[in-house]
Amino acid sequence: MSLFALLSTAVAIPLCIASIMFFLFFLKAKSSERKKAQLEQRRQERQSKRESARASDSSFAPGMAFASVPASGDSVPEFRPLSFYIEKPRLDLHGGAHPISEIPGMDLHVQRALTELGYTSVEQVAQWGRADVRAVSALLGVDAGLIESKWIANARMLLSVA
Repeated sequence: MSLFALLSTAVAIPLCIASIMFFLFFLKAKSSERKKAQLEQRRQERQSKRESARASDSSFAPGMAFASVPASGDSVPEFRPLSFYIEKPRLDLHGGAHPISEIPGMDLHVQRALTELGYTSVEQVAQWGRADVRAVSALLGVDAGLIESKWIANARMLLSVA
């Protein structure tokens, strides 16, 4: 075998392998582009369906994540505590409601905001569930862990001591 034939074979085989690899890479890239286009089209279809459903639903308000009742004449939902919707029997063991200002760890600004939301007593704060904590956390911008570990715990402690 001549040196030329040997060199041409040594160059031709890697060149063929590289060509095949490039062709496979090209096919995979085209397939990936088609899949991305299909996914984008499906996403746009779902988005248009959601928008049409929202437009047909007159009670929808953007950002509405909890039970709410629109105020009269307003399009913005008004927050109501869950106790407004679910009436639980309440035991009055201490002869009267303790004001929310007795809870340690709450500043005056937070106390006023909670009063505006309808929470006026320690008993109400002590009975908060996860949904109340999420709603108050979202409305006041306070960490839910702080609400559970400090406010509710202190409210329950006050009720057990009093």
